[in-house]
Amino acid sequence: MQKPKPTEMLFRNWLNLRRHILWSYDRPVLAGLAEVPVYKSGKYTNSGAWLVRKGWAKVDYGDCVLRAEPGQWLIVKPGQRIQSFRGDTHLLSVSFETVWPDGTPWLEKGLPLVVNADEYPALERKAKPMARIMTKISPLKFNVRECVFDCHAFLRLDNAFGKWLEILVDVLAEHGVSPHGRYSIDERVVEAVRLIDAHPLDEPFDQDALASKVGISLRQLTRLFINDLKTTPVGYYDRKRLEEAGHRLQITGVSVKAVAVSLGFEYLSHFSKWFKKGTGLSPRTYVKEARWW
Repeated sequence: MQKPKPTEMLFRNWLNLRRHILWSYDRPVLAGLAEVPVYKSGKYTNSGAWLVRKGWAKVDYGDCVLRAEPGQWLIVKPGQRIQSFRGDTHLLSVSFETVWPDGTPWLEKGLPLVVNADEYPALERKAKPMARIMTKISPLKFNVRECVFDCHAFLRLDNAFGKWLEILVDVLAEHGVSPHGRYSIDERVVEAVRLIDAHPLDEPFDQDALASKVGISLRQLTRLFINDLKTTPVGYYDRKRLEEAGHRLQITGVSVKAVAVSLGFEYLSHFSKWFKKGTGLSPRTYVKEARWW
């Protein structure tokens, strides 16, 4: 049997990759603002690609600063970053996640990157359908997971994202950016992750029951998790809740208390303590940094 290439693996292992769109739009970033720069800082879990139509966009990771002008794509990676735009900037924006169960981003090394749009017209052509679909579904949402879809709209958006992502991977490869991550994961860990992902975030998490469903002891399951995902089952569930808390706190008009209740916290103080322990920021500080307005 021919040995697989570094980027090749079994289909069942590809199923471990969590990849989905978060939002897409083709409009001014902040309507009604003048040409003054607007800054936003925080730890982002999402990847993104911004085609600048008007104004400019800049990203600062501390050790790397890039700026895109009209007619250029700025492709960003997850992590702590400062992103800034001229107040009247117009973007074709695609925000997405491509991450392995251990939290490793699939697209990260070699980013951020600026490329000229006219050299890769398919990247814009394949992005437009996503922006059109999102405009019809909910033009102001910044988390597609909070939107209501019928099966046809979901399949159209997911299909459009898949086609666009395929083009993006080819563009990045031309610039030396290769997908990476821990591809091979024990099947029992995969099953446990599937069960955790399906577990309601506002209900108590029973790791003994999880191990029983997988068919092994909690001690063995914990050992497998640490080996494959560098965390415990409880740690994985907690990280998932923290990520979701961060997404919900970014939604304009949603209170910190409402987010706490939606994640099963009876007391706001308990949620605040938990969130700060996991992120280093209080929920209110996070909100100030994560929201534009």
